[in-house]
Amino acid sequence: MRGKHIVLTMILLLATDGVTWAGKQAYKLVMSQNEKLCQHMVALFNADMKKYRGLEYGKHKEFVTWEPVENGALTPDKYCRQTLKQNFDINNDGTADLVIRTRQCYQSQLTDSLYIFPFNSNAVELLKNPTSQVLGTTPDRLEAMTYYLTKWPGVKAGELFPGIYTVLTLEPFKFGQTFYVSMTDLSRELIVIAKYLGGVHLDHVCYLRGKPLI
Repeated sequence: MRGKHIVLTMILLLATDGVTWAGKQAYKLVMSQNEKLCQHMVALFNADMKKYRGLEYGKHKEFVTWEPVENGALTPDKYCRQTLKQNFDINNDGTADLVIRTRQCYQSQLTDSLYIFPFNSNAVELLKNPTSQVLGTTPDRLEAMTYYLTKWPGVKAGELFPGIYTVLTLEPFKFGQTFYVSMTDLSRELIVIAKYLGGVHLDHVCYLRGKPLI
């Protein structure tokens, strides 16, 4: 009887763990500077986890829809070499920008970079030349690096802030009249919702935390 009880207990724990990760509490809000926005995003991502067992940005009208850029390069693996574009006011200064998104594989996992140009830039035309270096000319970019969560509550002096790094998913979206960027890494444990301020600068508005996938 005791062995049977242990087995049933283990099954119950595993089942409960699955419900927690895929259900209402997959992500919890750790930091909020805009309660309406942050509660909306935690509800959206938790609904995704419950329904799809993953984050499905493209199923939500809030997120930017991208158009492909044909750059003329020979790319036998198009999955690992994606160049995309869209026009929107990513820095919320009242003027639309040209945003180029590249998606490349790092150890077989897609990682994003965003490059921001003036709306009337000829960057897309220049990208049609496969040897173009135009993406390296803009100081306004979000790319593969470590982004520390510097507003994480409870971090004491001398302690390191949590961070997201290396394999990044960068998904711009609009909430109300303002554009934000949702940022996470391969583990999907931490999600940062931030306003883009230009250069490589961000204003962190929400932190979400769930169970790491790896």
